[in-house]
Amino acid sequence: MKTGLQFIEQIRTLRIKSPSPTQDQLLTFDQRSANAGGGWIAAQFEKLIAAVEGSFHREHTSDDRHSTITATGTITERNRDLPMGEWIPISLAAARFTGGGAMTWTVPVTFANAGMAYMFIGTTMFIRWNLVSTTVGGVVNPVLLVTIDSLFTPTGFDSSTSFVYNDNGTPGTGLAQIYRGTPGSGTVLYLYKDSSGATNWTAAAGTTHVQGQISCEILET
Repeated sequence: MKTGLQFIEQIRTLRIKSPSPTQDQLLTFDQRSANAGGGWIAAQFEKLIAAVEGSFHREHTSDDRHSTITATGTITERNRDLPMGEWIPISLAAARFTGGGAMTWTVPVTFANAGMAYMFIGTTMFIRWNLVSTTVGGVVNPVLLVTIDSLFTPTGFDSSTSFVYNDNGTPGTGLAQIYRGTPGSGTVLYLYKDSSGATNWTAAAGTTHVQGQISCEILET
């Protein structure tokens, strides 16, 4: 930021009459201006401007671009109410968890260290989950589904990564995916037992555990 007053030099040349005529006569015009005239006023303005610039330029360059930013609180961006780069818990509401087809998936909410969370940095959403002692029922199917958020929509390309699970006592590595969507379609996490996407989960009470993390690009909001 460039600060300053265009009329500083005019202020500097102002003459203010001294209360002591004798002293006034002994001083030159420049001396009177510096000590008791416009020069003193101009100096006060210059000190104020220097203080403002010094504070501003701790986080901005002289051309108004940001340099290093230091914040003692949260930072929000892109008109979101959510803080950037901080994990936000996702409620384990029953309606959030379903199975493909006629399969059901029930996730308890009472286990320590279990849960889900997400965070945003720019247009990237990060999601992590640790869901333990869940129950799979109904007609078994290859996919477990989690509705992450109804507002933020994946875009650009489909995101996928591996995650770990224990399916009724059998550990394994599965495939997690988030598919691109149309605006307003929200974010849904798909959990498959393997990369084929065709192996059914096992119907069992309280013995299905899934854990992992994934990221995806989202539409501007």
